[in-house]
Amino acid sequence: RRSVLEGVRRFLVRFFAVQTAPPEVPLGENPEVFRASTKHLTYLVAAWAIRQGVLTLAFLVPTIVAVVAIVMKGEHVWLAWLIGVVFIGGFVVVAFVDFVAIRLDWEMRWYVLTDRALRIREGVVNVREVTLTLANVQDLKVSQGPIQRALGILDLVVDTAGGGGARSNSLKDSLDDSHRGVLRGIERGSEIRAKLDERVKHRKGAGLGD
Repeated sequence: RRSVLEGVRRFLVRFFAVQTAPPEVPLGENPEVFRASTKHLTYLVAAWAIRQGVLTLAFLVPTIVAVVAIVMKGEHVWLAWLIGVVFIGGFVVVAFVDFVAIRLDWEMRWYVLTDRALRIREGVVNVREVTLTLANVQDLKVSQGPIQRALGILDLVVDTAGGGGARSNSLKDSLDDSHRGVLRGIERGSEIRAKLDERVKHRKGAGLGD
């Protein structure tokens, strides 16, 4: 099972030309590279399991019932096989690929912090990368749902000058805006926020905003 999972993973990495190394930073800076927590992967897998459960009840169970009914009737058995292969087999394959994509999304999420900037890269199909100059950071916000709270993880939202208060606060769209970045699924959220806040104040005090 692990070899199949790894094989699909390697195929998707090559197919989508995903960069498996962290984002580069200018020479002379000391980067601190960190990732989304393994608990964030647990969070994503739980959401995947719930989604698959709903789809199973809505589509897979009725399909299985229809196949069994055709077989029990003894007529058009070939149709039962066709339905089984196309719908049930397709459902399993799509669910498996979705699971691998979720794991890849977690693996390919990079956060790189230097004394001058924060760089975030995420995504597999649509890779999004944003670099935020610390001297331009205006706001640090925490977003944490009940499941994240139970797991001890959170999302840290970083807004920089030019983001504007009227912009959408949706985390889904947050990395579409070059003035906002989100560190998703991190542990030690308070520690990382305090470190960011300290470096932001230092850069602002030095007057080194872009």
